[in-house]
Amino acid sequence: MLAQWELTQNGGAITPSIRAHCEKVKALYREHFLGKVTFLGTDTLSYYSGALAILGEGCEITFSFGAAKQNAGAGAPIRARFASVEESPAGNGLESAGRHGALRVAVVLRR
Repeated sequence: MLAQWELTQNGGAITPSIRAHCEKVKALYREHFLGKVTFLGTDTLSYYSGALAILGEGCEITFSFGAAKQNAGAGAPIRARFASVEESPAGNGLESAGRHGALRVAVVLRR
């Protein structure tokens, strides 16, 4: 991410340019990917998470799940930052679609 590179080059100070890059990433993710079933969603989530982390916004959520005909085990954990718990899969449920149909997983978050 351009903002991350610029941040390392200037000693960690958040400049107006870095803030603008991060705000643009947030806007694009929310418009095109948030809450939508897309095969690019996991790739774009890392940019969105990074932008929120740089700005010191949101909360970090870790989740994993697995699916199989028998003996499903948890998959590799996914760690991501969201603007709020309600915006995350923990708040809205996680949806995915593949060639074998759709999957919706509701996550219960205990506080």
